[in-house]
Amino acid sequence: MRVGAGERFVDTPAGVRELAAEVRDHARVGLDTEFIAERTYSPQLELLQLALGESTAVIDCRAAGSLDALLEALLEPAIEKVVHAGVQDLDLIFQLTGRVMRPVFDTQVAAAMVGFGAQPGYAALVERVLHVSLAKSETLTDWSRRPLSRRQIAYAHDDVRYLLPLRDHLSERLRQLGREAWLREELRRLEDAATYRRPDPQEAYLRVRGHRLLRGQSLAVLRALAAWREREAQARNKPRAAILADDLLVELARRLPRQQEDLRALRGQFGRAVSRHAEGILRAVAEGLEVPPERWPAPAAGRGRFEPPGGIVEVLQAALRRCAEEVQISPTLIGTAADLHALVGHVLGAKTGEVRLLCGWRYEVAGRKLLAVLQGEVAVRVEPGTLRLVME
Repeated sequence: MRVGAGERFVDTPAGVRELAAEVRDHARVGLDTEFIAERTYSPQLELLQLALGESTAVIDCRAAGSLDALLEALLEPAIEKVVHAGVQDLDLIFQLTGRVMRPVFDTQVAAAMVGFGAQPGYAALVERVLHVSLAKSETLTDWSRRPLSRRQIAYAHDDVRYLLPLRDHLSERLRQLGREAWLREELRRLEDAATYRRPDPQEAYLRVRGHRLLRGQSLAVLRALAAWREREAQARNKPRAAILADDLLVELARRLPRQQEDLRALRGQFGRAVSRHAEGILRAVAEGLEVPPERWPAPAAGRGRFEPPGGIVEVLQAALRRCAEEVQISPTLIGTAADLHALVGHVLGAKTGEVRLLCGWRYEVAGRKLLAVLQGEVAVRVEPGTLRLVME
């Protein structure tokens, strides 16, 4: 169905097949999705939007039937996929297909590389670069409701309409600044299957709010409870909190219930969730209680935590801001406080994992200088009169 000049609304299997054939005729395609993530474990894809040359297409995924032919075309490595802040869109497609989209050009990442801030929004970027003001009326819309309104469909078209012009502008700007290699390095994460693989259920406890308050056997029980919840949520395709809320998991790990009687007090506090999942809860608690002390998880404070000497990180933060000013990009794009902790730990011989500031473009822009500061080879001082920070 045509909705406007250069616009298509696809809601039939025949329309999907026709669009799939057309995708293969393009060297690059703009891509966006609309999905609902609050009601299920895996997000529910509602709309898939594409920009092909000067035309756009919005696919109603619920009405259009199988998307296999279209996704197969989009996965072609000869076709560049242009997205904006696209990790969730690419993750959704990975969960549907088990395959990673390559190559990718993310306009948010590219814009950050040329000085538009750490995480510039799509509408703001379109306005600054292309001088077009986009409507924001459907930002919080429920994409699962049907029928879709004309305003919703128009909004969905606009979400991809300007991706290709943005890509061309940003690509040229990157070329002028000599930062094309920076972008390629940064986009490797989006093209890596490890980015999208579901976490090991045995590590799920690390995402439970309040896990840092537990120690020893209680932490082992929390690990077992969180792993059970993760598997249950996946099997039922329900959000984790719809199985058991984080605060209930932590309370169970504190109380260590061993039988139905021990759950009685919790039923009044946490409602029917305890009764509904009593068997699974007691089984997980029993599993955690069987873990010997030598296999208990390390408490949060002991998991590779490193505290640099006082004042060092603050000095490095100031130096990092100066390095960022020189290349006119956001300092948080180069490195965070955690990255600075890791750098100090590396110099002092602590095991802090990967040190991003010693890799690739980050090393060239800031890491080399920050390392020199830590090694006493460069001094940081304030320039009289201008009060600018100077490294020499």
